[in-house]
Amino acid sequence: MSYIIQKAESVNKALDSAVPLREPLKIHESMRYSLLAGEKRVRPVLCIAACKLVGGNESTAMPAACAVEIIHTMSLRRIRSLIVKGRRVDLLRRKGGSGLSSSEGGDE
Repeated sequence: MSYIIQKAESVNKALDSAVPLREPLKIHESMRYSLLAGEKRVRPVLCIAACKLVGGNESTAMPAACAVEIIHTMSLRRIRSLIVKGRRVDLLRRKGGSGLSSSEGGDE
């Protein structure tokens, strides 16, 4: 098994532990669905590799590696959300005419 695959599996296990399924279930299920979707985990693997390069170990790097992946995943969700909202605003403008201000149905 390659180094990247081994480390990605370690990251997946750590992420699974870092974001347990608990109340409120709907929110945590959504978070876990996005986070544990089986990505390549390039960013956290690079974080671990950089730590090892300067003499550290995986257990020291893992919290930072998980944080990098969590931030990346949630930023992607935010971007996707804004794109979807932008499409809704465009649709509202087409249906409602030019009277719809840019602040209505905005992204914040």
